[in-house]
Amino acid sequence: MPEICRANVLEIPLRGIYVPGWKGVNKSRIDTLRAFLVQNHLNTLMIDLKNAHGELFYRPASALAKRIGAQVTTREGQIRFLDMDYLLQAAKKYNFRLIARHVLFVDSILYRNVPEYRLTRGRKQHWVDMVNQAVVDYNLELLDQEASLGFDEIVLDYVRFPDLPGFGSEKGRSDTIDAIVQSVKAVLKGTKIKLGIQIFGYSAWDHHRSNVGQRIESLQFHTDSIYPMLYPSHFFAGSLGFSNPNRHPFEIIGQGYQAALSKIETDCTIIPMIQGFSYSAEDIRQQILAVQKHHMPGFVSWNPSGDQRRLAQAMKKMQDLAE
Repeated sequence: MPEICRANVLEIPLRGIYVPGWKGVNKSRIDTLRAFLVQNHLNTLMIDLKNAHGELFYRPASALAKRIGAQVTTREGQIRFLDMDYLLQAAKKYNFRLIARHVLFVDSILYRNVPEYRLTRGRKQHWVDMVNQAVVDYNLELLDQEASLGFDEIVLDYVRFPDLPGFGSEKGRSDTIDAIVQSVKAVLKGTKIKLGIQIFGYSAWDHHRSNVGQRIESLQFHTDSIYPMLYPSHFFAGSLGFSNPNRHPFEIIGQGYQAALSKIETDCTIIPMIQGFSYSAEDIRQQILAVQKHHMPGFVSWNPSGDQRRLAQAMKKMQDLAE
């Protein structure tokens, strides 16, 4: 890979993948990730520091995190963590940027160990109470430590309400989420690390339809990047003018980006999360073509298992057609 100034890699279009934290817990796995990025002309790795189980992929300073056993362990009880030094060395040597994913309000470990922090209405997932300041403070404490680990950006996920009734008005939800994101931004003040948030795909069009408190119009003032999760399979039949949105990857990505961008009046960047799961290589390629056609600042391919082989096939096809 040609040498690129580290400062410049943060300014070129983002071509990224998400992988679970366990894929970076030793040198061998990091070497595999690094090779995948280089071979497929990618330049960004998004990896968990705190996942939806509440597991932490670093040694926490938080007394609460230690008490509830939040640091990730193997089935045999062996404590694990990202090989942070080696990961940072690889990013510097091979010129890829590092994004830390931090899940806020779905947290199985906190839910099980601190019952008073539970949100009782999020039945299918272990939601913790986003209006409980102690829950917010726990995450702020973790984020304060994570800001010192050397990542280029921290992206918040599940920074929202469940899509369920009983949480007040959409304006009230949005005001609450705005305040939480603003408090995270305050924790990062004085650092070089950027702040991003992942949001529901429908929020790109209308936050009232997503009904989870993610309002681009106001969130843009508290964050550097917004990542709409524009997965075509997540839109119901007949929505957005398509009888089967899942069969329109090019259109969904393009229209979603334009809808989100139309709400932006700051320097906040819109970067779509594209569907890297349950899709053919051609479907993934169509999403990337939409990114290119609309001159988007990049994309991150999402596959919850971290299996990005179809993305690799799509990138190869694009490279072959370009030659």
